[in-house]
Amino acid sequence: METRTRERLRERDRMRGSDETNDNGGNGKSKKGIIIAVIFLMLIANGIFIYFQVTKNDELLNEKELTIEQQKAEMERTKAELQTAIAELETKKAELSKLGADTMALHNELVRVKANMKNRSTDSYKGAYLKLKKDLEDLRAMATVYESEIKKLRSQVDTLQKNNTRLKGELSAAERAKQEALALKQAANTQVKAAAETIKGASSLKAENIQTFTLSAKGKEKEGGEYKVKDIDLMRVSFILPENKLAKTEGKEIILRIIEPDGGALFDLATGGGSFLFNGKEIFYTQKQDILYDKKSQQVTFDYKKGNPYKPGSYNIEVYAEGTKIGEHSFNVQ
Repeated sequence: METRTRERLRERDRMRGSDETNDNGGNGKSKKGIIIAVIFLMLIANGIFIYFQVTKNDELLNEKELTIEQQKAEMERTKAELQTAIAELETKKAELSKLGADTMALHNELVRVKANMKNRSTDSYKGAYLKLKKDLEDLRAMATVYESEIKKLRSQVDTLQKNNTRLKGELSAAERAKQEALALKQAANTQVKAAAETIKGASSLKAENIQTFTLSAKGKEKEGGEYKVKDIDLMRVSFILPENKLAKTEGKEIILRIIEPDGGALFDLATGGGSFLFNGKEIFYTQKQDILYDKKSQQVTFDYKKGNPYKPGSYNIEVYAEGTKIGEHSFNVQ
């Protein structure tokens, strides 16, 4: 009996232990599940956070890239505007130079801006952009100033041109009057000169009726213009200076040239030969003599002894007085 009671108590205790064990095991499983659920939820939350963070970073990156592209585009646009402003000022500089203005300051400013555009490769976009904008504003301000200067210079040039046109008109009228007076003077001078030439021609001496004679060694004289070498010991040339009331009464120098067939003048200092200027050229003469001309007709005679035989051929005779050829004749020698 006692033994059964003990067995029953042990069985009951065993049953209680088993129930407690089962209770403890169920509680452990429940806690573990809760922990797992919490961790899962945390992972989900963290993933969601990371997702949104990555999305936000992508958006920020896209916005940053967009901003950089916009800055690049704005800088390129500003560069283009700056190049246009430079070209405009270069045109104004050329026009100012034509108008006579000093363009050195403008030239130096354009050189500075062009150098700045080349030397900004190391600047940040923002810094380069701000400098470009500053240069653009400066150039636009200069363009306004120089445009005003050009307008003022154009106005001055226009006024000067109008004055110049007016003065040219006045000068043209004065010049026309001057030319007319000069033409009248020249016409008068021409008439005076023509009259003087007429008077000079009328007052000039003339050698008329030129004749040649030969004398042989025996004193035999021949004339007619055809002679033989053996008959010429002395050549005589005779002519008349006719009356001339317009000529001056004064001493006259009469020059004789006997020209051989080869074109050379008979010339010998021992027989009275020499040289004189005619039309700016020195030529030789055969003989000369001084006479007193008193406006009346008179005869002049030259006797020339050559000293050696004459060459066969045609000879020319030229007579000069007062720097002018006053007569000529010819004869033949056989």
